[in-house]
Amino acid sequence: RSMSELGLTDKIAVVTGSARGWGLGIAHELAERGARVVINGRSEEGVAQAVDAIRRGGGKAHGIVADVGSTAGCNALIGAAIAHYGDLDILVNNAGFLRTAPIWEMSDDDWDSVLATQLSAQFRCSRAAVQHMIAAKHGGRIINMVGGGGFTGQFNNANHAASKGGGMGAVLTWAGELEP
Repeated sequence: RSMSELGLTDKIAVVTGSARGWGLGIAHELAERGARVVINGRSEEGVAQAVDAIRRGGGKAHGIVADVGSTAGCNALIGAAIAHYGDLDILVNNAGFLRTAPIWEMSDDDWDSVLATQLSAQFRCSRAAVQHMIAAKHGGRIINMVGGGGFTGQFNNANHAASKGGGMGAVLTWAGELEP
């Protein structure tokens, strides 16, 4: 399909955790298809390098350093994206990391920090994005990165698996709530 057929030209897309890894790959693909992307990460240097890479490839990118593991970080990210580009069409909830341990060794911080970044951030970033989309009276897309570990478990990564299963349940619920 041509770029115009995909309908992404000049759409504004926020990709959480996009300074590296899968998120950076997703941001590159969106930019190559004409979307204006917002790069997010916790490292100023990482965000700057990702923005530069997308721009060198001919894409449009803006970077925002924000920790989506907190409500303040999610609100800052979505707010800054809207302030910079004037709107928001797509949110890809991708941010994540692993803190691997079996249940008897997993600390509260191992559990809480993974769920904050991988599950609670999906809710908080989505809520901020949806509030804007409803007020702007237009639709949009929210994509949660979930995986099979949410349904099958993932050895020594119960925190990660719980976040992925929870993310799937949330996005299915939101699809029904937001359908109108």
